[in-house]
Amino acid sequence: MKFRERGKIDFPLALTIFGLSIFGLLMLYSASADLSRYQTGNPADSTYFLIRQLIAFGIGIVAWLFFQQIDYHIYAKRRWIWPVATLVLLLSVTVLSKGSVNGANRWVGFAGQTLQPSELAKITLILFLADWFSGSHKDIQSWKKSFLPFLVVLALMSFLLLQQHDLGTLSVMLSISLVMYIVSGVDLSKIVATVASLLTIAWLAIKIEPYRVQRVLTFLNSSSSLQGSGYQINQAKIAIGSGGWFGRGFLKGVEKNGFLPEAHTDSIFAVIVEELGFLRSAMIVLVYAFIAWRGMRIARKSPDHFGMLLATGITTWFIAQAMINISAMVSLIPLTGVPLPFVSYGRTALVALMAATGILLNVSRFSTKD
Repeated sequence: MKFRERGKIDFPLALTIFGLSIFGLLMLYSASADLSRYQTGNPADSTYFLIRQLIAFGIGIVAWLFFQQIDYHIYAKRRWIWPVATLVLLLSVTVLSKGSVNGANRWVGFAGQTLQPSELAKITLILFLADWFSGSHKDIQSWKKSFLPFLVVLALMSFLLLQQHDLGTLSVMLSISLVMYIVSGVDLSKIVATVASLLTIAWLAIKIEPYRVQRVLTFLNSSSSLQGSGYQINQAKIAIGSGGWFGRGFLKGVEKNGFLPEAHTDSIFAVIVEELGFLRSAMIVLVYAFIAWRGMRIARKSPDHFGMLLATGITTWFIAQAMINISAMVSLIPLTGVPLPFVSYGRTALVALMAATGILLNVSRFSTKD
């Protein structure tokens, strides 16, 4: 088998993600213009959120290029660094919390800025699992050496995220963990046991918080609480339905102007459909499908188990988060508060996503030749 050492990056993937990010900036401007005026108290200022996201985009590009140049093998055999980093990031919310926003306690204050540590923890979790599963490949079928420690990691991570009332991030991180565990080579019995464990965690997460129970009930009958827990999803349905095949036109959406909650973050896909219509919005789904294909292609062509797991974890992050966001907006699953990758407003999230893109593209430089 021949390896392509320090070769070219996967340019189609890089171009696609860059283009998706630019599209996200345009849609963010449309979705947040009215809110920007309200936030600043200046009727002429429609760019408050756009400018902040543009700064994060610039930082993200630097992070992308930086990590794209670093040989991904340097992250391997760091058994204690990545799990400790993950726990420190998740625990930092308890120490440096900026308080609750919409019932969630996810942000910390640092150097006068607000950060969301769980977004960075997604990267360290992927590095940890890739390092662990690749280093313990010979013991991957062991219940004692593989499954039970993995279950402890999931339980601890779940506890910390549930303390932050962040079920959305937890659902993404559990999805990443499950897929990486499956592709590490475990047998069917452990896959079944893992799925059963995750379903149990999900059930407990919903059961212990009345508002989550209400979200599930609202999902089952969204018309039962049009002005309460079902308000956001019903407004999203109105936005999506009013878009029709071709949409109202860019900047011409109505629901974003005080009707649709979180229009610039969790609900931005509904704004996209309202303004661009079903046909053009379907292209966004195809873009994520293309990212999934290129990412899994990088994983398949990776020269080693660590690279394969790393590429799988990052790709799963991008796609699982997109699927959860879009599925919630079209009422296929209960609302979870997960932003749309590379599109929704979120400065820490955008920087983390672009840094992860750099790592993924570095793996592509070492892929095996066809």
